[in-house]
Amino acid sequence: MSRSTRLAVPLLLLAAAAWPAAAGAQLLVAYDPAFRWRTVESTHFQVHFHQGEEGLAQRVIQVAERAHLRLTPLLGYAPPGQTHVVLTDDSDEANGSASPLPRNTIRLYAVPAGSDSELADARDWLTQLVEHEYAHVLHLDHTGGFPAGFNAVFGKVLTPNLYSPPWIIEGLAVAVEGADEATGRNANALFEAYTRAMVTEPPGLPSIQEATNQPLRWPRGSTPYQLGGRFMAFLARTRGWPAVRAYLADQGSQLWPWAPGFQAERWFGADLTDLWGEFKADLERRHAAQLAEIRRRPVTAPHRLTRRGGDIARPRFEAGGTLLYVDHGPDERGGLRRVDGSGRDLGLVLPVDLRGLYALGADGQAVVAKERVWGEFRLYEDLWVVDLATGRERRLTDGERATAPALTPDGRAVVYLVRTGAGEMALRRRPLDGGPPETLLALPGVQLYDPAVSPDGAAIALSIQEGGRRDLALLRDGVLTRLTDDDALDLQPAWTPDGKTILFASDRGGVFNLHAWSAEGGVRQVTNVETAALAPAVSPDGQSIAYVVVGRDGHDVATLPYDPATWLEPLPAPPVPPPASPLEGPALASRPYRPTTALPTFWFPLLSTDAAGTTFGAMTAGSDVIGLHTWLAEGWWSAKAKTPGYTLSYAGTWSWPAVDLFSQRLVAGPLGSRDQRVDAWTPIGGGATFSFTQLDQSAGLRLGWELTRLDPRGGPRSDCAVGDTACQGAVFPGAGLLSEASLSVAWSNARRYANSISSEEGRRLSVQLRVADGATGSAYDLWRARAAWTEYLRLPGTRHAVLATRVAGGRAHGSYGGGVPFTLGGVTNASPVDLFLFQTFTAADQLRGYPSGLFGGNGLALANLELRFPLVDPGLGHSTWPLFLRRLHGALAADLGETFVQGSERDYWGRDFHWKRLRLGLAAELRLETVFAYWLVADLRLGLARGMGRPFDRLSPSQDPYAEWQFYVSFGPSF
Repeated sequence: MSRSTRLAVPLLLLAAAAWPAAAGAQLLVAYDPAFRWRTVESTHFQVHFHQGEEGLAQRVIQVAERAHLRLTPLLGYAPPGQTHVVLTDDSDEANGSASPLPRNTIRLYAVPAGSDSELADARDWLTQLVEHEYAHVLHLDHTGGFPAGFNAVFGKVLTPNLYSPPWIIEGLAVAVEGADEATGRNANALFEAYTRAMVTEPPGLPSIQEATNQPLRWPRGSTPYQLGGRFMAFLARTRGWPAVRAYLADQGSQLWPWAPGFQAERWFGADLTDLWGEFKADLERRHAAQLAEIRRRPVTAPHRLTRRGGDIARPRFEAGGTLLYVDHGPDERGGLRRVDGSGRDLGLVLPVDLRGLYALGADGQAVVAKERVWGEFRLYEDLWVVDLATGRERRLTDGERATAPALTPDGRAVVYLVRTGAGEMALRRRPLDGGPPETLLALPGVQLYDPAVSPDGAAIALSIQEGGRRDLALLRDGVLTRLTDDDALDLQPAWTPDGKTILFASDRGGVFNLHAWSAEGGVRQVTNVETAALAPAVSPDGQSIAYVVVGRDGHDVATLPYDPATWLEPLPAPPVPPPASPLEGPALASRPYRPTTALPTFWFPLLSTDAAGTTFGAMTAGSDVIGLHTWLAEGWWSAKAKTPGYTLSYAGTWSWPAVDLFSQRLVAGPLGSRDQRVDAWTPIGGGATFSFTQLDQSAGLRLGWELTRLDPRGGPRSDCAVGDTACQGAVFPGAGLLSEASLSVAWSNARRYANSISSEEGRRLSVQLRVADGATGSAYDLWRARAAWTEYLRLPGTRHAVLATRVAGGRAHGSYGGGVPFTLGGVTNASPVDLFLFQTFTAADQLRGYPSGLFGGNGLALANLELRFPLVDPGLGHSTWPLFLRRLHGALAADLGETFVQGSERDYWGRDFHWKRLRLGLAAELRLETVFAYWLVADLRLGLARGMGRPFDRLSPSQDPYAEWQFYVSFGPSF
């Protein structure tokens, strides 16, 4: 068994910790090597944090203990041992994750949610974050029945709840993340608007099979949170929490975890499809009542300027009457787009991959907040001054974590927000032409949002969140005054040109509408919409209001006249909530972090094969919770060879570059075409990987070296004497050292989007070089070099049709044992076992229409061309079965290539390269974009290919003895 094949099972086990994208944390996490870690410990938790986070870590461990007291009786389970929490402040994205494998681990990013995020509806952002992730731990770790007995023998391997549908995993956490029903995502007016649009606008609420299997329609990845949270709350309300607890425990006892409907009938009295029907009817009644209440007053009819859907934010009027807005849709690159007053799309003005909040100047200049990779390991926002006409840009801040810019009226300075660390924020002002920033406002424990400078420059309106409430406030001459003071979420203030009125969005009345505040009139309601209205902006002439309207497909830009005569009395805000009970207890002592969690949590028996025959052994592995150290160990006995074997491997992310080491001993072979086995012992091998990451491109370089001793089993070959032409080029060593150095380079800026069927923009480059000779200390002289270049081009005017091209070449010298350095031909068919293990089978080098691996040599030349096109989105599935056909797309392909032999080496079924000997293969493929086991999305490829001979020397298919009709089934991408 090869090393790569032998590692497949252990890696599958380790990968289980990262399987569910929404709930599972990655096993190998590349944190900044400059972080210095410490640990604080309580009865049920260990919190690991880096410098600057000590105070927040103390809060986290108290919040976590309080969550343990509340959630363990609610969910009916308390995990044995401690849960590990990794707290970092290396991203400006509010998020967290949790996994039960290999240990119960939570990862938290120490930043509050953004202004209009559904996460912002919380009494305390940290409490909501910790409760949500700890609910995952209590759910996913709960194991019984046969899986629990299996784990008692082999360690922590089987956690069936980890493989539940996403809406169960995320829905349960959403349903319990608020201590009261007035907060959390289930109570959020924006999530309520999304659901109301789903229910009341075509095509209606997704079926349970669509909601279960990575839906393409809005809100896509948020569907498990939005609908799952409401569905799990519906089950708790109609069947009771005892039934929910019993159902979750039963699911955690199943050997086959992908049949959640069977247990539903036992504990809820109906299968999940019927329960989803009940849930849909309940939502329809609820939202019909909401719409009836909304329609008691005149409903605002939006004048839509866009029909793009997706994520749209911050519309702003330009001097000529056009509007800019931030667009991150499902079909193309995000950034600032422009639309005119008639709704004509004027295209992308400025690409911005993440965020994109901006302030628009009067001279075509803008200050834009862009999220970028900072220092290789952190994801921070910074400000850029951009000329929108030319695209020229100048960086204004560097690592300051600046966002939400607002220009002063004279255009000479920008007011903005910064994240100062440990969840804190500040309001600053900075001159555009240089100079240090000035801090205008910083309140411990208070989140600041949406600054807007008044037209006279004397005041700044902003939104502040304090004590679980989001209010509108005014900062003037250093004095902060609240303009609203209630339990509504008031956000996104915008001034009228005369400076007398502030428009803002508010959820008072349970629906996000535009409101207006003035000193004379107080608060008035500007819109009365059926879904949600957000992000107001008033035109320079004061005649129009632009805003974001919510619909079934997401957000769009709309306008309405600025007409105070039509404004309404505001609906009452909810009552002010009682203050949260304070956290109690003294600060706990912290200590330096110790990676003791790298100790193994499982072992597994192995029945496998090597080149001699059957092997018997065992394996184990481990990784510390921060991911600084990951290792794997296997040992086995080769029954026929009567010799032991082993593999030891290690990966470390504690440095840049990352390091990897391995050692192994195995029986390898056969060597080339001869039945020769060798004992291959690699006492040491490893490498260093340098990563260079940006949002729009990534690159990596690995330098490696391996030292391997080769000993033929049974002694030297007598039929391979010096000068024997039958063995020319083959190496059958009596014994010797193979010392091989390697270099690998990869670079990519390829892109795909939510509705893409493959990468459709950009390119990929890869280069590999391996060398062994006297200079590296090797007894053998051999080398390998290969490179590949891939281009993707979306065809203009099409719905995601792509022209993909790839060219590849390779050259080698020498081989130990006469093995063929390069092979070419066909596509390897997938076996049922391969499908079950979700393996990718297709080699990157394909010459379809010829037998797989037929051609070989020490040189390779290949070109591939594919036209890829979408066909239909059938969305076929049944209930919660773990198989879902999401999309069908097709491809027409042409492959042109050959292998060849150069030099005085053994003839590998070829000759020197000549372009006339290139063989052509044509293929047509139907690609089934399939969701397996709820989480894994991959293409199942059904292909028909035909070898076409040598087109350049007129060798037709009928004359080519190797050309054939070829039907194949493969899994994974083509290239």
